[in-house]
Amino acid sequence: MANLKGVVIKKGRIGANVLAGSDAVSGMIIPCSAPINGGEFGDIHEVYNMKDVENLGLTADTDKSKNENAYRHISEFYRIAGEGTKLFFVVAGSNTIYIYFSVQYLHE
Repeated sequence: MANLKGVVIKKGRIGANVLAGSDAVSGMIIPCSAPINGGEFGDIHEVYNMKDVENLGLTADTDKSKNENAYRHISEFYRIAGEGTKLFFVVAGSNTIYIYFSVQYLHE
C-alpha cells in the first residue's frame, strides 16, 4: 500500500501570517474564459494588492460581463490576508481540468 503520510496539513491562524513561515506562499488557479493582459493561459502573475490586480485588467466589471469570479476570489483573499501579501495566481481555461499543476518560484 502507498505511503499516505506525504502531506501534513497544519491548522493556522486566519490572516496574512497563516503559518508564520518564511517560505509561506499563497497561490490560486483561476478559471477564466480568456487569458488576461494579453498573456496566455498558464502565465504566472504575482500581485500584492487589488491595484495590481486591476492593472492586469481584472475588475468587478469584467467579472460581471464575462460571468466569472476571478476578481471576486482575489478580492476575498486580500480581504482576509490584507493588502501587501504576496499572491501568485495562474489563469486557466475555464474548460480545462488540471490533474497536476506545479508552480516554481525563481529568485531573481
